[in-house]
Amino acid sequence: MTDAIILNVRDPQKSAAFYAGLLNIEAENDDGAVAFRFGGQRLRLCAGEGSRNEVGIRLRHEAAVISTYEHWWDKGVRLTQIPTRGANGQNYKMDFWAEDPDGHRLHVFCA
Repeated sequence: MTDAIILNVRDPQKSAAFYAGLLNIEAENDDGAVAFRFGGQRLRLCAGEGSRNEVGIRLRHEAAVISTYEHWWDKGVRLTQIPTRGANGQNYKMDFWAEDPDGHRLHVFCA
């Protein structure tokens, strides 16, 4: 089981503010990094340069995908694909893509 997703970011505080607003959860200090805990998982934001990563966020219903898209639109998140049903031969009922301030790809979907 995975304990944490670790993203290298240029500015941990800026990225922490971005993810706190996106996920509606408080950041915590995690041994010098900024972290978010949800369920049994952690998202850790560590200072440093690195390659772009991808974070998948699975939701239960198409309505939740659309609602999340609208919420992120209102927050000014860089959205790179509108909610689409079964695009590109994928097995998703609906999905969309966005990027965080460091260019990490955020894939929101329901299967």
